[in-house]
Amino acid sequence: MEFFTFLIVALIALAALAIAATVAAKQQDNIQTDLPRSEAMRAVEGMFNRLLWKDVQGRGLLNKQRRMARYDGPVVSVDFEQMPSGGTEIQVWMSEATTKFGIVFGAEFAWLQKRKILKRLGAEPVPSIES
Repeated sequence: MEFFTFLIVALIALAALAIAATVAAKQQDNIQTDLPRSEAMRAVEGMFNRLLWKDVQGRGLLNKQRRMARYDGPVVSVDFEQMPSGGTEIQVWMSEATTKFGIVFGAEFAWLQKRKILKRLGAEPVPSIES
């Protein structure tokens, strides 16, 4: 009986984690960095492991799709905009994904990659303007 209780709790925890990762991956993050546009592009490009992420066509200037065994992995898109101050504003979002019952397959990979970009650049988040 205890094993079944543990199993049910573990499945509920995994489902909650999958939902949280899906929500976090779908959000667009905007950051500003002092790096010039070309250096920011090179830095972000270097953060994607070529064995795990492949180049694809997409909505951003840089579009990478996570390689997965059974499904098409999520696509992380990145745009770079030169700011008048000399820095760069970077927008990072998950632009495409395979879903089932509203849960994105591989959402944790897109979410972790977005966090990696934000953390490594050490940039300040910029509030996004939504219409």
